[in-house]
Amino acid sequence: MRDRISAVPAASINSLEVHEFIYHIMIQGTSLPEYLKEVSLTFDQRKFFTEMIQECTKGTQYIFDERNKEGKGEEESLLSTWCNEITQDPKKYFESNSKKIAKDFLRFHPNTAVSGILIVSRVTMEIDAETKSFIAIIKVDYTKVLQQIRNKNDNLKVSFKEISDSLAENKSAIQKRALIDVNNIFKWDALAVERGRVGKKLDSDKAITDYFERFLGVKLLANDSVYSRRVPSLVSKWAGTVEGLSKSEAKATAVALINAHDGQVLSMDDIAVAVCAHENEDVHNERLISFKNFMGREENAMEGVQFVARPASIPDSDKVNCYRTNKHVIVKFEGSPESNGIEITSDNKTGEKLIIIRASKIDELS
Repeated sequence: MRDRISAVPAASINSLEVHEFIYHIMIQGTSLPEYLKEVSLTFDQRKFFTEMIQECTKGTQYIFDERNKEGKGEEESLLSTWCNEITQDPKKYFESNSKKIAKDFLRFHPNTAVSGILIVSRVTMEIDAETKSFIAIIKVDYTKVLQQIRNKNDNLKVSFKEISDSLAENKSAIQKRALIDVNNIFKWDALAVERGRVGKKLDSDKAITDYFERFLGVKLLANDSVYSRRVPSLVSKWAGTVEGLSKSEAKATAVALINAHDGQVLSMDDIAVAVCAHENEDVHNERLISFKNFMGREENAMEGVQFVARPASIPDSDKVNCYRTNKHVIVKFEGSPESNGIEITSDNKTGEKLIIIRASKIDELS
């Protein structure tokens, strides 16, 4: 995530300060945390957690789900209410609400949360010359470490004792983290990151687990980056349902359109016209109808959408097309087959596929 664009201005990120800070102990398989009253941090520890919270600003953007506003029902979350109370009156609500948040985390992660700690912290950032409060939530897993024990009679002999409830200042130990904005400062209400869910999963409905999403009480915020990321893969899936249409060519066309309209408004209608193109008008119209119906499905919800093209949001895997033959030969390239001098035809006699690659030079890579 190092090169990923942040959802918060750099100056604001650099101004981030940790104020109230506490954690509660989470034991896998239990329904109640072990609550703590106070946690003291050294300078280096505060610096480490500040950096971890700052990295939340590169997370996937979410908004609070309206269904959680009343907080009724077992599946609804009161997190936004508790966070709001903390930001309004930290002295009164921080400790008590941090316990509620920790308990709720276990409620939404039954038997799935690895033993560790759940950190709750109120942090501030300078936004347009004003100091604003946010709530940071970080789940850190315990790390097993070996303690060296010297033999009392011979200090050249040692044994090891395994410590299973140890905490390490290591990014890999951080399982989940989120930065919560309950004051409508930004378009998003939460920025969330989960270990192992990076790359193509960012800005998608797979960016965090369902458990974590329900705990936060959020849903994905559809923005320009999300749309730019989704379009190529959706176009490819749609093309796979259309007879005579190449998935790779359709996807390459969508990617090329997003690249060509960098920073400009692009509509799904524009993309439809391009990927549905055919010399036969009837076929073209049939494809347009098919495209509209596919994008209009509830799980896709992209029909008629307009967005500002963000080529940088397209996953590298969606920029590449890949063919594999039954002889285990793999051909990979960016763009359309035609633009890369690739032609795929069939042998009329044998029915075998022929892949013709035209190039002025071939380098042997291995």
